[in-house]
Amino acid sequence: LNELATSGRRRGVAARGALRLVADGRGQRSTDEHVADRATLLDALAQLPPRQRTCVVLRFYERLSVTETATAMSVSEGTVKSTTARGLTALRELLGEESR
Repeated sequence: LNELATSGRRRGVAARGALRLVADGRGQRSTDEHVADRATLLDALAQLPPRQRTCVVLRFYERLSVTETATAMSVSEGTVKSTTARGLTALRELLGEESR
């Protein structure tokens, strides 16, 4: 029964993942577009103040938790949260996206 339940969950997860890929248009853009997006994002990151840039990179590129980021930067978790929020807001403005 456990194996049957596990295989059912795996199929469900795979199906949901496939739907997400189709729904968000992945795989429909050229490599040049991806490279241009990456360059644009790196330019925007370079314009952030160092502390904001560090928070955003540790949280979203290195995929560290708030606690891990706070430890790495020797700051409080609240500082990581607020600095990350300010960094994301600044990135959205630099990239011309609407605030969410």
